[in-house]
Amino acid sequence: HDLAERQLAESESQFRALIENSSDLLTIAEATGIIRYQSPSSRALLGYEPNERVGGHIKDLVHPEDLGQVEEAIRRTLGSKEKPEPFFVRLRHKNGTWRVMECVAWDMLGIRDISNLATPPSDRRSVVTEVITHDKERIKQALQRELARNGQIYFVHNKVYNIESVADEIRQM
Repeated sequence: HDLAERQLAESESQFRALIENSSDLLTIAEATGIIRYQSPSSRALLGYEPNERVGGHIKDLVHPEDLGQVEEAIRRTLGSKEKPEPFFVRLRHKNGTWRVMECVAWDMLGIRDISNLATPPSDRRSVVTEVITHDKERIKQALQRELARNGQIYFVHNKVYNIESVADEIRQM
């Protein structure tokens, strides 16, 4: 029980470190546009503290002339299995200037909520975090094992330039 909790805490800590130290801006918003999370890179890129925009609406950051483009990108991705197309949008910096950013919108509504369990189930499996060279067969086996037990899968990839092709590869497995 203690080992599983320690391993879970380590895994969460590693994932948090990856997200919180990324130079890319990660914003999680509800389908309504309400911001639920903004990564620490918002400080360097837009001048806002990470929690400063939480609870606000995404449209308050987007240039009025770009709102239609953002709304269309969101509409295209909702419920879609298609590869999302990147687009450029102007986002408001805290100092009032506009920053042009390349964006990609993903539909994450089908992903189970991430929750904290005060008392994990007694039969809960430990989280295993491995850093390995890219091995398609091993990844496929891990995906199949987790899907067979109705588990959750997190795949971290740190190169933005080819993240879409890696996501496509995983979807095909």
